[in-house]
Amino acid sequence: MMKFVFALCLALAVADATNVQRSRNMQSMRTLATAYLGAVPVPYNLGNNANTCNFLTNTRCPVSSGTSVNYTLRMYIESWFPVGTSGTIEFRIVDDRNQPVVCVRVPIRISRSGKFIEGESELPRGIEAQ
Repeated sequence: MMKFVFALCLALAVADATNVQRSRNMQSMRTLATAYLGAVPVPYNLGNNANTCNFLTNTRCPVSSGTSVNYTLRMYIESWFPVGTSGTIEFRIVDDRNQPVVCVRVPIRISRSGKFIEGESELPRGIEAQ
């Protein structure tokens, strides 16, 4: 069974956006994903990709307070997923104490073709951010 890739790139500062004084050191982080098809939330298992620290591109864990972090997530989309399906995906990154670091919701649509930007290779199916 062939799988295809959705890439999410985030740049974030290790701080609470509403209160910089609550910045903290983080030993580890994990990413949680939930797909929303209409009003129905569907948890999406990221498997080994849930270990956020493995996908930091400019630093490593532990991450010190105040550090800017670049993160790239590659999420696999099963080939049987229906083309034309629209929805929203929520990505939540939490720290080692299960405290939120960042939450992002993006509207998406499964398409017949897409580009994997990093490798610029054509895929027979893809996912588009709307």
